[in-house]
Amino acid sequence: MQKAVILLLVQVFIVALLVADTFAQAKVAVTTTISRTREFDPVLKGKPEQEFETLEHKLSDAFASYDVKALEQLLGKNLEVMGLTTADAKPFILGMAVEAEKFAKEYKVTAVEKTGMRIRMLDDIVTVSGRIFIDYKKENGSGTSVANFMNIWSRNKEGNWQVIAMSTDGQKLIHYRTI
Repeated sequence: MQKAVILLLVQVFIVALLVADTFAQAKVAVTTTISRTREFDPVLKGKPEQEFETLEHKLSDAFASYDVKALEQLLGKNLEVMGLTTADAKPFILGMAVEAEKFAKEYKVTAVEKTGMRIRMLDDIVTVSGRIFIDYKKENGSGTSVANFMNIWSRNKEGNWQVIAMSTDGQKLIHYRTI
């Protein structure tokens, strides 16, 4: 059961783990580097969209640090995750975050950054899309994967914004180094 949980955690956080394993087994090192500077769009400063840029960064930090409390606040009760086959996505993700620390030696997300965010507000629904960069460590090395993402935010009954749907395309390994 625990192995199934961590496998789904890997799927939710980084679909590219299989690609990373392939690179590690082949002892291939790609030397592309990416900036870890958190991106804030100056055009959004003082606009309503700025709140969602900040919320997306909080969500990234919560996933990277396995912060169950923050995930509880940011993920909607009836969260839908593309590619996740459980009807109870939110409790499942929260459970995986709790279990993730046990598997940190095997696989640990170390940073999640989003860039090029496009934010569209439609009354009480907001879509945020862009690029997501995920840094991770494994026993035999570390790497960075990139994907396109889209999150849909909605207000809950208390008036707080929460993600109600998440999706990423197939992630691409852009950097991997073996130890």
